[in-house]
Amino acid sequence: MHLHRDAFRGVGEIVTGNPDLPPSHFWEYMADTCAVTQAVAIRRQVEANDPRGRSLGRLTREIGSDPSRLTRAFWVGMWPADDAQFADRQFDQHFAGAVGDHHDPAVAAADLLKRNSPAPAATEE
Repeated sequence: MHLHRDAFRGVGEIVTGNPDLPPSHFWEYMADTCAVTQAVAIRRQVEANDPRGRSLGRLTREIGSDPSRLTRAFWVGMWPADDAQFADRQFDQHFAGAVGDHHDPAVAAADLLKRNSPAPAATEE
């Protein structure tokens, strides 16, 4: 977990220190990879059956139970100003659902259903 975070920060320092670097999908890939590896690492540190433990499912339920706390303004505000339009589109795609200006609780419910659905059975061809 710390190695991935340090690598991401190191690349961030390179990008910040070299403003002439051209735009690239690599930077988005690095950010996505860092976020995924951090989430997986945190999830693995928690005992699934421990009622005191934290899980992504429990976090999703908490967000769904108080959706107005995750607003578009908060989400977009976490991004650099140059990426505001991208962040706005990401909010629409992943959080807004039918609500628009804050997290749609139906999105959290759908995520929980996906997470708790059994994997599709293998089919013979």
